[in-house]
Amino acid sequence: MKKLLGIMVLGLLWCNVGFADEYLINTIKRTHKNIFTENPTGIIFLTKELANASNILKEIGLPCYRTMIKKGKSEYNKNLNCLKFRTLFGDDPDEYITNLTKFRDILAFSIKRAEKDFF
Repeated sequence: MKKLLGIMVLGLLWCNVGFADEYLINTIKRTHKNIFTENPTGIIFLTKELANASNILKEIGLPCYRTMIKKGKSEYNKNLNCLKFRTLFGDDPDEYITNLTKFRDILAFSIKRAEKDFF
């Protein structure tokens, strides 16, 4: 019974990360599509939703970074958090670069709006 419970918990944790990266990618795409034409209230909503989806970056990326600092760059290909981090923005290099570029564009847009006292 303990083994079954352990397998179920690990399965749920694994699925959680799988859905998290899909949620992040879909949120980036939706935000990038709408943020440049959205009204101020909509921009705030989209920004908040993206911030919530981005929490996974801290949950997975920070432990990966700390492991690499302590044990070296060779851990990037071995550490579970680092392996998960590699797929957060996409499964192949083109998708990864596209989504990361969209994320950067959203951040740049938000910074410009913040400098104009929008937020």
